[in-house]
Order: sequence, then structure tokens, then C-alpha cells
Amino acid sequence: MKVFKKNPLCLEHLKKGEKGIIACFGTFRDFEKTEPDLCKILLSPSFDHQANDAENVDFYAKPTEWKNINAKTAGPETYVISSVSSRDKLTRYLYDCTSVFAVGREKKTKKNISFLSHQDPTKFLRERYREQFTNDLSDSFAELKNRCVKGTIDAVISGGMFLMDLPDAEWCWDDARKVRKGYKDSISLLSEIAEEVLGFEPVVICGPKKVERSDSVFCVNNTRRMYIARPQVGNTMTESYSPSLFSLMEQRW
Repeated sequence: MKVFKKNPLCLEHLKKGEKGIIACFGTFRDFEKTEPDLCKILLSPSFDHQANDAENVDFYAKPTEWKNINAKTAGPETYVISSVSSRDKLTRYLYDCTSVFAVGREKKTKKNISFLSHQDPTKFLRERYREQFTNDLSDSFAELKNRCVKGTIDAVISGGMFLMDLPDAEWCWDDARKVRKGYKDSISLLSEIAEEVLGFEPVVICGPKKVERSDSVFCVNNTRRMYIARPQVGNTMTESYSPSLFSLMEQRW
């Protein structure tokens, strides 16, 4: 008998009435007008954990800092996966890096718990790190699954770069092709890991950037809302899609 996959774009993996992750997109200038306090956090060169309750998933942090927040990593500038907790979460400087945000309703407390990741495709896709990353992300998904009520977990992917062949680009074609392949392979592996553990493929909540600039992401745990600040918004590359439809989206970009 043929088994039809659940459509994550229609939230078919969630219980009736359960909220999915909602993303709010904008440029930093947009957020300066609508969310000034949030914008200060996203733009701040340093992040004060004492003044902010959010957990900073800092890709460039020192090993001791990762240890203090129980983050999973293979070392500097490879990948970072936060602990599963009820805290809000933040990550910045997503150039070609991608990010996974997953949240569910905990059985014991009936409140949302979540984790956030930040991974570099030039590192975590390499044979040297791939197995460890796969195991670490699988473990985080498994912990979330074991601690949460069935049918309450949602997960999405953001970040990444898909360089276009622009006249003023400071990239040669070979470099751009490598970046595109890195993004495509990232989406494939992240989706594969999530589907293996959770039983559904995560929505890519926001497509890749076509320029070499960074995204910043702030995730509000209780409301399941993501704020994604990026250089440009309002084009086809900002649209959400299912990883299985990557080829179709690639043609539109």
C-alpha cells in the first residue's frame, strides 16, 4: 500500500489546533522601525546573557562558552547546536551557513521547548565532520521527540546562500557553483536527518540569499515565532518550500 508523505507546508504533521512555526521577514531597516529592541540585539557586536534571557547560538564562540550552555559542536566554525530548553534563541552571521529551529510542547510542563542550530556547509558536509554532525542533530531531534507530546513538534530550516551570476559579484563562476552545491546538499542532509527521526521533512521557511551578506535569526520559544533579518526581502528567494521541491524552486530562482 502506498504511503503518502505528510505535507509540512500544510502542517499535516501537527495535531489539530497546534500552531506551527511562523516567520516574520524583514531587512534590518524594517526591524529598526517595527521591533527596535529586537534590532538592537541582532545588531549588537556583543551579546549580554545577563541582560537578555535568550540563548545566543554563537558560531564564533570559544569552546568554554559552548560548554557552559551545553551546546553540541565539532569545534570552532564547524557547527553549533543549542541545548533543548524553554529559552528564546538567537543566531547571527548566517552567510552560506544554514540554521534549524525545532520546537515542541513538553509533556511534563505543557510548555514549548526548542533548540536552534547554526552549521557551515563547507565544514559539516565534509566526511571529517558529517557523521558527528548527523549524530548530534539526530540526538537533539530525538530528545525533543521524547520530551514532547506527539503531534506538537515543528521544525524549519533557514539561512544559506545561492549566489547568482551577477556582473558586480566578487565571485568567479566556480566559487558560485560550489556555494550553490553546498546549499543544495545542506538542505538535503538536514531534511533527511529530520525526516528519519521526526517522520516529516522540515519546511525551508525562507529560501537562500543571492548575495554574500548575512541573515540574523531570533526565535521566540513561547509563540513559535521567528524573526529573520536579511539584506533583501520580497522576492521568490524569500518564499517557503518543501525540500522535496528544491529542483522546482531552483528553476524559479
